Amino acid sequence: MGRAAAFTALAGLASATLFLSLVFGATGAPALFYFVQLPLLITGFGLGFQAAAAAAAGAGLLITLLGDVVLLGVFVAVEVVPVLLLVHAALLWRAREDGGREWFPAGAMLGRLVLYVLIAGGAALLWLDARSGGLGLLFGELADELANHAGDPALGARLASALAGASVWLPGVAALSLAAMALLNALVAQLVMVRAGRALRPSPDIVAFEVPSWCLPGAVVGALALLLGGEPLAHLGGLALLLCGLPFLFQGLAVIHALVRRRASGRAPLVMVYLLLVLFSWPLLPGVALLGLVESWAGLRRRFA
Repeated sequence: MGRAAAFTALAGLASATLFLSLVFGATGAPALFYFVQLPLLITGFGLGFQAAAAAAAGAGLLITLLGDVVLLGVFVAVEVVPVLLLVHAALLWRAREDGGREWFPAGAMLGRLVLYVLIAGGAALLWLDARSGGLGLLFGELADELANHAGDPALGARLASALAGASVWLPGVAALSLAAMALLNALVAQLVMVRAGRALRPSPDIVAFEVPSWCLPGAVVGALALLLGGEPLAHLGGLALLLCGLPFLFQGLAVIHALVRRRASGRAPLVMVYLLLVLFSWPLLPGVALLGLVESWAGLRRRFA
C-alpha cells in the first residue's frame, strides 16, 4: 500500500472513530465529535477530492458495521457532504493570462456550504413539522413534562413561553453551528497542510473575501418570514437569516483585516479583535456582520487600499 493510500485509510479510520466516540459515550466525546471532518479535510486539501471521497467511504463503511444505516445517514448528511463540497470548491481553478492559476473564491466556497446547510436544514425542519407538529408543540410537551416532574404546574406555562420564543431561533442556531464546524475544520486542515508543505492550493486572502450576491436577498426574505410568518415559516425565516448573515460576518472581518494591514501594526490588533469576539460574542459578532453589510455598499476596503 502506498503512502497516500495508507494516509487515506487512516483518515477514514480517524473520522469514523471520532464520529462513533459520541455514540459509544467516550470520555470527551462532544469535543472529539466536533473534529470528525478534520481528517477528511486534511486528506482532501493534501491529496485531492478522490482521496477525501475514499476516506469518507471507508469511514462510512466502518460506521455501518459498528452502528447502523441511520448513523450512516447522519454521518453522510452532517459530515461528509459539507467536506466534499468544500474540497471540490477549494481545488477548482482556471488559468490566468500570465500562466498562473486563479483559484475558486473563498466567498463562493462559503456560499456553497451555506446553501447546502440551508436546504438540508429547511428540509429537516419541514419533516419535523409534518411528523410531530413542529418545534413549538415539542417544546410545549417538554415544558409540561418538566413541570410535572417538579410538581409545579405554573412552571410549565413559564417554560412553555420561554421555549416557544427560543424555538424560533433554534433551527438557525443549530444550522449555524454545523456550518461553523465545517469552516473551523477547513481552516485548521488548510493550516496543517500549508505548514507541512502539502497544500494543493494557497490559502485564500481574507481581505479579498466577497459575499455571494444571493445572500442579501436571502437574508431579507428570511427576516420578513421571521417577522410575519407563523410556525414553521418563522423558523425557516430564522434559519435563512442566520445562515445568509454568516458570509457578511466574514466580509466584516475582511474589512478589519484590511484596516489593520493598512496601518502595518503587526498581528497584535488582530489577536485582540479575535479575543474580544470570543469573549463578547454578543453583540460583537452581529456588529461585525453589520460592518460586512455596510461594506457591500460603501466599499470600505477600497478606501484602505
